[in-house]
Amino acid sequence: MKYIITLIIFFNICSASQFQGIVQIHYDYKIDGKVEHKKSYKIYISSKNVGKYLGFENNSLWTFKFINTRTNTIMTASQVDGSFYRIMAGEVINNTIIGTWFAGGGLKGDFIIEK
Repeated sequence: MKYIITLIIFFNICSASQFQGIVQIHYDYKIDGKVEHKKSYKIYISSKNVGKYLGFENNSLWTFKFINTRTNTIMTASQVDGSFYRIMAGEVINNTIIGTWFAGGGLKGDFIIEK
C-alpha cells in the first residue's frame, strides 16, 4: 500500500502598504553587507506590489512579495526587462528594506529600499 503525504506550509503574505507609492532604491555591485559606490533610482510600487521606474524610460517590470514571519518581515522582488532578470531578497527593518540582489551575467550586489 502506498501512502501519499501532503505537506502544507502557510505564509502570512502581506501587502506591506508602507512601501506602496514612491520608494528610493540604492544598490551597488559588491556583496559585502554595505551599499557603497551606489546607484539610486525611484520606483513606484502599486497597491498590487507591481513597480515601475520613475524619471526615465525603462520597460522594467518589478514584482514585490512581502512575507511576515514570526519574528520579522522579509521581501522578495524580481525585475524583468526583455532578457534582463534580477532577483532581490531582503529584510524589512522599520521603513527600510536591506538585502542582496543577483542578476543574469553574474551581476550581484547589496541594496537598500527606502520609503
